[in-house]
Parts: sequence; C-alpha cells; structure tokens
Amino acid sequence: MRKLALLVVLLGILLLAGSNVAVAQTTATQDVTIVVNSIDTISVSGNPGTITVSGPLPATVTENTTTMDYSTNGTNLKITAALDLDYAAGITLSVELTPGAGEGTAASKVALSTVAADVVTGISNVSATLVPITYTADVLATAAPNAPGGETHTVTFTITL
Repeated sequence: MRKLALLVVLLGILLLAGSNVAVAQTTATQDVTIVVNSIDTISVSGNPGTITVSGPLPATVTENTTTMDYSTNGTNLKITAALDLDYAAGITLSVELTPGAGEGTAASKVALSTVAADVVTGISNVSATLVPITYTADVLATAAPNAPGGETHTVTFTITL
C-alpha cells in the first residue's frame, strides 16, 4: 500500500511538473527584413525645338515645349543641370523649371555651363509630373553666325544631395 501511495504522490508531482515540460510545436517563425533603398527617377519629355535667333542683336529667345517628371523617396535633394560643352562666345543658354507646390523650390533662370548648377532644391518625398522646362538663349552682337546647322549641346539633369 505504501508503494501505491508513493506512486500516486510521485505521479501527482510529475503531473504538476509536467505543465512546464516542452511539447512538440506545430508553428514556425521567420524574421523578414525589408530594405527600402533611395529611389530617385528623372526623365524629360523629349528634345526641345530649335532655338532660332533672327532678330536684331542682342536677342533673347525662349523655348518651352518640353517637360520633366521626377520622383524620390529621399529628403532634401536637388536637381542640377550642366552642359556637356559650353556654347560659343556670345551665346548663353539658361534653364528654368517650374515645379508645382510641394515639388521643390525652383531657381530662376540659371545660366548653364559645364559645371552643374542647382535648378530645383528642397525636393523631399515627391512625385512631380509634367514640370515645365523653359530654355532661354541670350545672344550678344559678338556671337558668330552658325547657320544653317547651329550648335547643339547636351543638357544633363541630375537628382542629387
């Protein structure tokens, strides 16, 4: 009888202790990491039309048939513009972008050169579309004629810090 009583007591202790005993799991877990990189895009609608100067010099002629789209998930970025080569003496090309509210702060009429210049600043978490681009050619009387082909250079726009 004592053995039976002892067995019952031991069994009770095991049952109470068993509540802390690990049992087989039917679940599994994983840690999932998501990394969001800085995503910056910029594009233009095409090439502007030819800027032709036919009037008396000095002359200022504008061209505004193209637009720009840009987006970023970054903060406090800017758009710069630069020429691949400077125009001949007496010819200056300037650019001005006209972003909408909340799409950055535009600099007014920036003269372009081979050194990148800020044209829009303060760009943060934005998706801007159809932002007008206005080019202005300022031509002095000292500029040499270059007709009929003219002088073509590439303007590069860049989103940067």
